[in-house]
Amino acid sequence: MTRRLFSLNTMLLYFALAVSCHAQTAHTVSLNWIAPTAQPGVTITGYNVYRSTTTGVFSATPYATSATTSFVDGTLAAPTVVNGSTYFYVVTAKVTYDATHTGPAETPQSNQATAVIPPNPTVVVPNAPGTLTTIVN
Repeated sequence: MTRRLFSLNTMLLYFALAVSCHAQTAHTVSLNWIAPTAQPGVTITGYNVYRSTTTGVFSATPYATSATTSFVDGTLAAPTVVNGSTYFYVVTAKVTYDATHTGPAETPQSNQATAVIPPNPTVVVPNAPGTLTTIVN
């Protein structure tokens, strides 16, 4: 009977193993604002929230809507906040008018708010187990 001793290190010459590991930390962005001053004949019906990854550049389509003067982006139900990203937000009020007043369907944009989301922490993967050997009888 011949005994052969094979080292795992020899076997790894034929196989490549790459492991990348990052811990995903969930973040949210909470926005709060003050309602516009009430005007005769004008009713605030809600708010449009606009988000961009480029400062000062916002889509004509709202990112989200809110019925109140606050909004939370990145909730567990809609995890849209990506770690390592920067987001810019503005808000407008949606308005309606009585029969004696007319005007645009939303107010001008609020000031721009910026949210910088921290990057994922890198997890240090432990070393591989020691030298594995096999004995073939």
